[in-house]
Amino acid sequence: MSTYTKDARIGTQMQYVRAYVAGSKLLAELGDAATPAKFAAHAKRVADAAIASYKNPKTQTYGSTWHLNTLAVLALGEESNHAIWDSVLAKVKQDSPTDEVVSPYFNTYVLDAMAKMGHREDALMWIRKYWGGMLAEGATSFWEAHDLRWQKANPHLGLQADGTTGYFISMAHGWSAGPTAWFQREVLGIKPTSSGFK
Repeated sequence: MSTYTKDARIGTQMQYVRAYVAGSKLLAELGDAATPAKFAAHAKRVADAAIASYKNPKTQTYGSTWHLNTLAVLALGEESNHAIWDSVLAKVKQDSPTDEVVSPYFNTYVLDAMAKMGHREDALMWIRKYWGGMLAEGATSFWEAHDLRWQKANPHLGLQADGTTGYFISMAHGWSAGPTAWFQREVLGIKPTSSGFK
């Protein structure tokens, strides 16, 4: 989503919903009495507008991309939408030319959506295949970009991010280490019940 497209605008709107919800919780934790309700109400208005505008009434999905359907689960409360699972997220893979390019960073959101929909085993299989694919290519840390279809002879030369390719792309990228926290939450079950694990 590095270009200004309809999908990029829709995805950005869904991210705003997530930000308003998180902001509301943060402000409440900080003791703000009035503003959290305002942000929560705005998040609901934006989410309702996104559902009304972007959910396909025939397919019950948000297009065919992993990105938009993942964000619909995480931002719009679509975790019980079986069509999103059956038509999009159950088909997450990278072994044909038409499969999507999704960064390790965004793939963590995909894992979160799978878990929220009750498909942790499928998420674990995707971790083994996708992040395991980096390890199989010799990674000792997680890369800024990865695609299971890329050439294997010189992975660093072939890394692609932000529309370009080459050696400037990180091979030790913190944003790509999402499975580390995901395992803690979704496999070990260590989740905060209140702010700061109080």
